[in-house]
Amino acid sequence: TALIQEFHHIHFRASSFDEVRAFYCGVLEAEDLGLITLAGAEHLRLKLAGQVLNFAPDVPGRVNPAVPATERLGVYHIAFTVENIDESCAYYESRGAKFVSDVLLPTDDLKVRFIQAPDGMHVELMELLT
Repeated sequence: TALIQEFHHIHFRASSFDEVRAFYCGVLEAEDLGLITLAGAEHLRLKLAGQVLNFAPDVPGRVNPAVPATERLGVYHIAFTVENIDESCAYYESRGAKFVSDVLLPTDDLKVRFIQAPDGMHVELMELLT
């Protein structure tokens, strides 16, 4: 049997909690779960689409400093499904989202579009056409 039970959270490095809140809460309507202290530093916790997103501060001299996703290997975007990509894009654009792509059709049954997020990350909106 598999030992992993379920997805719990994802952790990001963040250069500014204010920018993170403005984008994820202000634009994407994430729930702000507040700050928690981990290893002596405050971390910001948000909840979006049922998933917990943790943001660690960029502390000079610590392992894994905040480096924009475009300058390193590893996670560079997170993706969420939407019912209608055109309506969703218009809605998020009205809330201040900055899109970094037009609507793309990577396969016959998928439409996607990417939003710029803080620290070089992107958020992908996906409409499944099947």
